[in-house]
Amino acid sequence: METEKSKLKSLLENWPMHTIVTTSWLLDHGYTYSNIQKYVTSNWIQHAGSGSGAYKRPYDTISWEGAIYGLQQQHPKTFYVGGKSALEKHGAAHYITFGETSLFLFTPVPQSCPYWIKDFLENNSNAIKFHHFYNKLLPPEVGLTTFDCGEFSIQIASRERAAFEMVELLGKHHTFGECRLVFENLSTLRPKLVQELLEKCTSVKAKRVFLFLSAKLNLPWMKYINETTIDLGEGARQLTSQGHYDAYYKITYPKDLFENDTFSV
Repeated sequence: METEKSKLKSLLENWPMHTIVTTSWLLDHGYTYSNIQKYVTSNWIQHAGSGSGAYKRPYDTISWEGAIYGLQQQHPKTFYVGGKSALEKHGAAHYITFGETSLFLFTPVPQSCPYWIKDFLENNSNAIKFHHFYNKLLPPEVGLTTFDCGEFSIQIASRERAAFEMVELLGKHHTFGECRLVFENLSTLRPKLVQELLEKCTSVKAKRVFLFLSAKLNLPWMKYINETTIDLGEGARQLTSQGHYDAYYKITYPKDLFENDTFSV
């Protein structure tokens, strides 16, 4: 029969360093509510965030990635890191900072975040602003990837999918200038995946801005994109006041966004 000491040893061996685990994870690994309560009382594990349900090792340093690991273990295939946050992990936006640092988390299905994740991320020593979105911008099975964090891995959007998610948030969380700087680092996107995302994306705004910035910056993979199979909707989209109007993609953009560039479609 497994002793209390060997059971605790097994827990610490199977628990990746620098991560949060939840009650459901502990129960799935054979621990009881009684075990969990004893470990907390003995300070072998500690609550992470207000309330119960999430735990960390005492004195362990937990990054937001380690917190997301715990969330994704608690809700498999439900939450993923997307938008600018995913682009930062891919190295496409890590040095571009506009305002406060934020974490963008997406769910392809209706699902509210457990309270502990928001509380932990926004109230620890390395506090980060937390944004959670549920939308049907893209199919849940297209353009996701696993990101290696060392002792553990998390699910994030690919660069291609994340770029769509970022431009969808244009005007709410991002500026045209911020999006332009990020797109300058997207010269090696995979055209086959971009084509699939363009055809399956439900947002006319996201598709138009994505194509507009990519064409303006003359990104090399654009020559492989077939726009005749993409639904770009009808009518103009005024995305900024008193800006220039691009007649091809039918959107307005800031006057100084490409003031030193030339562009032809």
